[in-house]
Amino acid sequence: MSYSDLNRSPFSAFPLCELKLVYRVARDNLLKNSELAGSQFLSSLQIYLTAWATAEGVDASDPVQLAGWLDDVASAGDAEWFSDKRPFRLSSN
Repeated sequence: MSYSDLNRSPFSAFPLCELKLVYRVARDNLLKNSELAGSQFLSSLQIYLTAWATAEGVDASDPVQLAGWLDDVASAGDAEWFSDKRPFRLSSN
């Protein structure tokens, strides 16, 4: 996904920091709300955020880098903790 594709996304109407916050909260609550895991919204948000991270030079396949980019300070230094808290794999698309 290119920057121009990112800018045409419906998500581009919202501040990136707010999208990151929504994603982190949803991700951290997947075990309590399993229906989130299959939602089209969360899947689309995940793809959008992963594309932004990649466009900014983040290796989205590296949980530590991606957590740091998502401003998830608590898990940015601990890849094992991050992987345990994330019951689904982030898409690299």
